[in-house]
Amino acid sequence: MNSKKLFDDGFINLGNDLLNFYEINNLIAQSTKLMEQAINNKDNLSKINISKNDFNYESIGSGGFAIKRPDQHNREISKILVKIFENNKINYLLESCLGRNFKIGQIVIRKSSKDDKGLGLHQDGRGHMNLVILLDDNFDIYGSTVFLKNSHLINARLDELKLLTSPLFLKIYKFFLSYIFGHRGDICLFLNRTWHGRYPSNGEKSKFLLLTQLIPEGTSYGTEYDDWYDDDYLESLGNSTFRNRIDHKIMTIKLNDRLVMIKDNPSEKISLKFESPKKNKVDNFNFVNIFYVISVMLIVYPARCIKKILVKFKFI
Repeated sequence: MNSKKLFDDGFINLGNDLLNFYEINNLIAQSTKLMEQAINNKDNLSKINISKNDFNYESIGSGGFAIKRPDQHNREISKILVKIFENNKINYLLESCLGRNFKIGQIVIRKSSKDDKGLGLHQDGRGHMNLVILLDDNFDIYGSTVFLKNSHLINARLDELKLLTSPLFLKIYKFFLSYIFGHRGDICLFLNRTWHGRYPSNGEKSKFLLLTQLIPEGTSYGTEYDDWYDDDYLESLGNSTFRNRIDHKIMTIKLNDRLVMIKDNPSEKISLKFESPKKNKVDNFNFVNIFYVISVMLIVYPARCIKKILVKFKFI
């Protein structure tokens, strides 16, 4: 597996060698079935044994739908994820990036709507990564997760630069952005430090994928908005690698009812190394990114100053 491209660009499509034709079609069919059940029963989720925390439809106007813990709600999806995380090549790559005790923080099936307004460039948790399975062909940028290539090598984070912007900037800088071109069933990885967002839809097609949040050892995870996996489901997985990854009680230290710390090993975590590119002497970012950062600053910073003045003098 080409880890160099992941480390250079901040994202990579690994292809679909891990799953066969039947497994890919079954994963898509089961994910589609689960999503349709949740949408049709959104006002009575208990009918299909899905908690309110597990289904997000409040962003319908701006984005779409999301189901958390789809593997617990559908055992066919679970079987496929068990196979992926039992794969030696995948495990070796992820452990080299995140440490031997890395955990899966969240699994989500996401379907963007045809009128998806998009999501501006941002970064997620420090050292986190995402494993993505495409549930339909992704041959264009519209409704896709987009990246500013190499941006994980920029020393400062987006929030430190105060450059968190609206999806409008994705359209302005469209030709600076990359997206994961791929076929249904392709497995992709990206570093959450890489500046990424979701490009607005063109009104013709929604995008469908499965996202797995990966947390490096030595860090904490868990939120009040996410439910832990049920014990009965975890027990059904036996002593599988996948069970060890999703069970918050294995190789962790409890901080409170909603938060755990993953036990650390002395091994190097590459995903955390990228959190301090300059300190760790990682090659810095390219001229395209320099242009992007400077030009957005020249637009955003003066606009914010003007807005503050207008608000102060009650013009808006």
